[in-house]
Amino acid sequence: PALLRDDEFSSRDFELLIGALWDWKGYDTFVTPSVNDGGVDVIARDDSKGIFIEAKNTSLGNRVSVREVRNLYAAASNPKALDYAILEEVDTISEIIIITTSDLTQEATRFLKSVSSSTSFDVTVMKSDDMVYELNKSPLSPENWPEYIE
Repeated sequence: PALLRDDEFSSRDFELLIGALWDWKGYDTFVTPSVNDGGVDVIARDDSKGIFIEAKNTSLGNRVSVREVRNLYAAASNPKALDYAILEEVDTISEIIIITTSDLTQEATRFLKSVSSSTSFDVTVMKSDDMVYELNKSPLSPENWPEYIE
């Protein structure tokens, strides 16, 4: 497909697909619980560095809010506050990634620009076409998605 559509997956299945993609990329991954996740949907670990991923499967009219971006930023700034076993061997968060089938609000974009030079981690925003590109490089083709998210 050219784009991921919000009606292709439930929000949880979208998180599981993102986790499967980072697992395929060679990271140890953990998809956090669907509630009370601390602002992080997927944690990917490579040696002692971690990546926090927020996966937002929303319609085009529902953009990622500044509150959601701030929650992810706060979690990355203090990862030890999250009680996930995968973080026991993580010394630092090297990147936060926001993946969305929509876009970010203007406030969220401004917030990321304002903090990007003062963080110890990289910030990446991936939209639907970016994700399709990544998925097409992997074995996670549309006909195989159900096998990775069930």
